[in-house]
Amino acid sequence: MPISGGARAVLAGTLLLLPAAARADSQAQKYYYEDIVTPFFARDPAHPDRFVSRRPGSIPSEFSAVKSSDTLRIFVIGGSIAGLLHSKDGPGEFAESMRAVLPGRKVEVLNCGMAGYDSWREALVEQEILDYAPDLIVLLSGHNEGLASAPIPVWIMRAQERLARFDSFRALVKTLQPKEGPTPARTDALSDARDAAFAKNLGENIRRGRERGVAVAVVVPPRNYREPVESERSFYDPDFSPGWIRFLKGDYAGARDFWKAALDAPVKDASSARRAYLLGFIARAEEKLGRWKDAAVSFDEAARFDRAAICGARCQGIIRETAKKEGGFLVEADAMFRGLAAPRLPGLETFNDRMHWKPRFNCLMSTEIIAAARAQPGTASWPWDEARVKELASSCVKPGGAGSEEDDRRILGYVLMGLSWPNFSRLSSVSVFYLQALRRNRPDWFKDPAATVKMQVNPTTQSYGMKIAEPAVVLPRFYWHLAEARMLDKDFAGAVGDLTKALELDPSLSWARV
Repeated sequence: MPISGGARAVLAGTLLLLPAAARADSQAQKYYYEDIVTPFFARDPAHPDRFVSRRPGSIPSEFSAVKSSDTLRIFVIGGSIAGLLHSKDGPGEFAESMRAVLPGRKVEVLNCGMAGYDSWREALVEQEILDYAPDLIVLLSGHNEGLASAPIPVWIMRAQERLARFDSFRALVKTLQPKEGPTPARTDALSDARDAAFAKNLGENIRRGRERGVAVAVVVPPRNYREPVESERSFYDPDFSPGWIRFLKGDYAGARDFWKAALDAPVKDASSARRAYLLGFIARAEEKLGRWKDAAVSFDEAARFDRAAICGARCQGIIRETAKKEGGFLVEADAMFRGLAAPRLPGLETFNDRMHWKPRFNCLMSTEIIAAARAQPGTASWPWDEARVKELASSCVKPGGAGSEEDDRRILGYVLMGLSWPNFSRLSSVSVFYLQALRRNRPDWFKDPAATVKMQVNPTTQSYGMKIAEPAVVLPRFYWHLAEARMLDKDFAGAVGDLTKALELDPSLSWARV
């Protein structure tokens, strides 16, 4: 079937708007660009008086089309951290917690958390659920801004799917599709534009709910401050490696001094990403020296300059300012976790990655939301059971100590995901530090690293929605990073063995020769 010149231009232009992940993966295209325009809820054909969640990937939920007078209806909206509140891995799951402390009412909690959703997609969900008589909306927003929010008309997406059946169109796509290359460099200008869009979207989302008389709780999302800032920087960079060698030798004061000098030196690359990377390692050296207050300041500075698609200090400031302006009430989840981690800042004791807290801390998150709601004029009048509120709070597990085996498997999956990116070439400092922690928590896993990787990876294995590379691809990278993790623990002989194995399996890992 021939394709007209006009159609070629329109479809080719649309193709170039899509992120590489969506171009390469029809499932990603459907998830990010097509399903979002279909209703989140629909009437159940078997029970027309009830609505059920219909969007692929959503948490199964249902509610009555007519809300009874004794019902409190709560919607949770956001990305994967919103969905995390639904996890029953440990006590304190949000819906169960709300029902426990409001025994005199029928409490419905409908969790609309969707992995990867940002404030633009969340707005589409909110516009729908406002027609279902919510009493409270809980927004967990900020972590996924700028990932894939181009509002492309769905008719173009569906036209592409139909045309993909024809050889001439597939040839056109192959010709025009940009080749995979390194991830585009983050710039402060792009980050500023993303933050401005987030502030606008968040403000509209809060205002839309308040105009309909709905209470809106806005969570200040917590983060793992002690995960290294991932960027194009590496342990092997000339202005970093002398400090890293000092760090490995245990000369933490020398490492700190070197990195502080590098931070202040006049260099061509004065980007926020470089500053965030150096500040994060300055903080690690200060922790080793027991300088907890200095470390907290340095980690805070690193978070302020870390402009990736994760909610840092600037994003949290936007949330606080916008909620105050538009009439939402704040849930200071980040401050709660920071206080519990003192004198350190939150790390792997609390999180399984940069942003997802361990599910057993859902109790803490639930009690923080409940405490904020009880302090607001509109929701303070709900029939809270004081004794049950105290009982729930006292039952919550506090951060600290090693995680469960399930938590550690999630962390291992996160590491393998990071080692699976196309065109992988740079050392991942995140993977190094996480492997160090896993070696301490699960030493048996590292007696045979190849078996550990194969245990975690099969043809359908995914982590955070991304397919993990086959063992033959990821294993040499795993050995390379495991070597650096061993060096952190001063196991230099073991590190040499791992580096040798990495190069035997994949001689292209030239950086491992260092």
